[in-house]
Amino acid sequence: MLMPFRAPALHAPALRVLLVLLAMTAGLLATAPGARAALGWQPTLDLASPLDGAASQPALAVDRDGTVWGAWIRAQSSGGPSLVQVASKPRGGAWSASVVVSRPVRGDTGSRVTEPPRVAVRDGVVTVAWLQTTPDSTKAATSEAWVATRPAGGTWRAPEQRSAAGDTAGDLALVARPDGGATLAWTEEHALDVDTDVGWVVSADRSPEGTWAPAVEIAPTTAGLFTGYLDMAVDETGATTLVWQDVVTDGPTVLAVRRPRCDVAWSAAAALSDPSGYALWPDVAVGPDGSADVVWASRIDEVSSVANYDVQTARAAGTTTAWSAATVLSEPGGEALGRITTKVPTIAVDGAGNTTVAWLRSKGTNAQRTPDRVQVVTRPAGASAYGAPVDVWSGRRNATLRKAVLAVSGDGGAAIGVSGYTDPTSTDQGGPRSMRAVVRPALGAAWTSERELSVGRGGTASAVSWEPAVVQDAAGGTTIAWHQTDATGEIGVQAASFLVADPAGGFPRPAPSTLAPCRRDDPPAPGAGAASAAALPAAAVAGPATGSRAPAALRAAPTWLPRQSADYVAAHGVRVSFRGPASASATVVVRRGRTLLGRVAGVRTTRTGKLVRRVRLTAAGRRVLRRARGPVVVRVTVAVGGRTASRTVTLR
Repeated sequence: MLMPFRAPALHAPALRVLLVLLAMTAGLLATAPGARAALGWQPTLDLASPLDGAASQPALAVDRDGTVWGAWIRAQSSGGPSLVQVASKPRGGAWSASVVVSRPVRGDTGSRVTEPPRVAVRDGVVTVAWLQTTPDSTKAATSEAWVATRPAGGTWRAPEQRSAAGDTAGDLALVARPDGGATLAWTEEHALDVDTDVGWVVSADRSPEGTWAPAVEIAPTTAGLFTGYLDMAVDETGATTLVWQDVVTDGPTVLAVRRPRCDVAWSAAAALSDPSGYALWPDVAVGPDGSADVVWASRIDEVSSVANYDVQTARAAGTTTAWSAATVLSEPGGEALGRITTKVPTIAVDGAGNTTVAWLRSKGTNAQRTPDRVQVVTRPAGASAYGAPVDVWSGRRNATLRKAVLAVSGDGGAAIGVSGYTDPTSTDQGGPRSMRAVVRPALGAAWTSERELSVGRGGTASAVSWEPAVVQDAAGGTTIAWHQTDATGEIGVQAASFLVADPAGGFPRPAPSTLAPCRRDDPPAPGAGAASAAALPAAAVAGPATGSRAPAALRAAPTWLPRQSADYVAAHGVRVSFRGPASASATVVVRRGRTLLGRVAGVRTTRTGKLVRRVRLTAAGRRVLRRARGPVVVRVTVAVGGRTASRTVTLR
């Protein structure tokens, strides 16, 4: 009897490498009608053509079954409001028709979407968030945080405003939790705060049933140019890590908070970079064990016309809130990235725990004429250190876009997309730009050849988005989207996909969640996280605060970080926040032991029940701090109606 031939077994990553290499050798051959598309890069398509106004700034997310969801901004040439459009694509399939999920703010036809949308998906539940405003200054326009949700298998619900009415929101971050809920974070400046340079990092949670809880104030911020750039990641238990940058002393600092599953209280903000330094553009990823890794760019000199940066990283192991000291990933010298408009580096952790970091780097004395290189470092699962940086490709420098985007698959696969100049003779960076990409089929495999994806519509002078987006499904299938500007100035969204065969045993089937529902019978009051000070007795609360937030017990919290210096506090004073009944009169006192350092009396909360006040120290108080040796412990006390709340902070 003839026995059937059985091919030798191949491990899934090895099989994927073989299939991808065969696909790249075959190229993109035309297929007969009804035939399956060849593996590898598929032809670029117009996801959103510039028909009635520009389509721009796409965002992508991929579900566990490989379905990709995309969102972008559509500006109407007819003068109507700009819109948020959404479309989806099943694994290996075609994009659906787009739908509009936004609506004009308060019916104003001139409303505008002011920041790229964010999209997150988990088991068919899709969430899209965006900032929206109206340009009519007579209506005291402010940016507002809006969100729309589509239940699994259902239709889009009406969009909801999450930021407080009248306040200014910015810098969104969004994640889909494994229980079917979602968490949205943003920055917010309150309209009636006394000090206009003070804002807050705020978050709100949506339950698996679709109900949004009241917003929670996580940490105060110094509103301004270098505040924001939020990024957030969630692990398979629902524990969440949030990072952002803020000015702590003289320059921007990378800060982080963490929150365990089912815990509504965020940890106190930790400074990951040196508060006396200059750190920008944090990016966070979490691994299967709950560990969080953050990367950012830290400026190392200001000698050249383009400042030089290192790529740095810090890590919180497991579910702890203790962060490691910052370490450098990039090579010394040259530039780890570019100018202030850049938002690199980027980090991702796959399902096996392999960590990949990518950034752009230029090298040489004349940065304007030196090609950029995309560099990558990888830390295999279980390893304690990253490998040496690897060059992926070189291209022309780009004066307006130096951001690499990165996505990873289940076991070490990765994809990187970047925009850059394609004219090698250009010396003034005025040549055309293109969207290019490379793919790593599996951990340890070679990167594929660089592939140019963008297609110009109106001549060679086309330019691509400075905010491309990329995702990979669990098997390594890749989707990249970007917006492209024609020579005529019209802007549309383009997309391309990299197809791979199913791994051995078929596409990984997502396991159903086994997490028990979180019980939140008593939702927290805003600001009730670990960073808050002890609350005053409930008797001190005379009535509810107005606005969209739930009322809260009066509290007080100095806004500096434990690593901040006594010299800085002496020079700039203390910002103290507290919340209570509207129009409450309070006294704020700062002491070191029995020595009075500063005092302000007769301050009142606003109609939102909140006040942020800067307390300047007296001349004697400043001398006390500047003469102090070693750590200095100071106490801030807020008194309202004979009741007090205090907090101590140690200054270095």
